[in-house]
Amino acid sequence: RRLRADRGLEAVGWHVDWTRLRDDPEGAIEGTLALGAEYLVFPWLPDTERAPLEQWRGWVVRLNALGAASKERGVAVAYHNHDFEFTPIDGVQPYDILLEERDPSLARFELDLYRLAKAGGEPSALFKRAPQAFPLVHLKDLRGSDQAIVDVGQGALDVAEVFAQAAAAGLPHFSVEHDSSTDPLRPAGDSIRY
Repeated sequence: RRLRADRGLEAVGWHVDWTRLRDDPEGAIEGTLALGAEYLVFPWLPDTERAPLEQWRGWVVRLNALGAASKERGVAVAYHNHDFEFTPIDGVQPYDILLEERDPSLARFELDLYRLAKAGGEPSALFKRAPQAFPLVHLKDLRGSDQAIVDVGQGALDVAEVFAQAAAAGLPHFSVEHDSSTDPLRPAGDSIRY
């Protein structure tokens, strides 16, 4: 919190490890409040927690419970996607379960545009399906030839179209991200300028 305050930054969302969300949800909420973040983000699940589909349904129950407890404390909850949520299990995409079985008043989403594109998904379809469900967006681009992460504007994603849909889709917060950069300020600056 001191580090971000010293740099004049605000904390919009905070990713909390899935084990802490499972084992210490109250501590996760406290940490979010201590950081001064608006969103507590459920960032990832390991392979062992992703199949069968009933595990996804169990995680949606936990997500809704975390959302209810967080809401009482003034913190919102969001689920961050990767590409595995769009890989069908028994003909059903886990992301469909997240969209359909979550309580919209308790759980929303942090949409990772790169991961969605890597899975073959289209953001506008999600925005139409669940308007106002995506308050957080991770911006990174996808190079078509090898699916590598590149700076925003250097790849195949139609980022301008996402911005054009921002108001209707409920997208107030965009975060530039580059998973593997050794110089995080350079891709952030280049992406923001684009």
